[in-house]
Amino acid sequence: MIGLAGVHPHEVDKPISQPITKPIAPLTTKPVTPPITKPVTHPITKPKAETPQLPVKPPIDEIRTWTDASGGFKTKATYKGIAGGDVSLLKTSGETITIPFEKLSPDDQKWVKAVEGEP
Repeated sequence: MIGLAGVHPHEVDKPISQPITKPIAPLTTKPVTPPITKPVTHPITKPKAETPQLPVKPPIDEIRTWTDASGGFKTKATYKGIAGGDVSLLKTSGETITIPFEKLSPDDQKWVKAVEGEP
């Protein structure tokens, strides 16, 4: 009678006389699929109120073109300050001039307010 793997039962305890010539196939495993998980959800939060953007303070030492409200007068000068409602400007010629704030163009008034930290 022949037992498991074609070996006679009385020969099971005998040593193998011939070496194995066929290589043993490596073990193969199926790829592991990660388990399905629930998607990560984040709590709903209210959007934060936007912080009002403050105007960027312009550099005060730059030479810029200043214009009066009528647009007829222009000069290149550096801002020196404001006192008593008058704006002091240092022209490129070295002369200091004073102009009433109200007589400046709207853009120049806005510029002076930004420099002085006024809204």
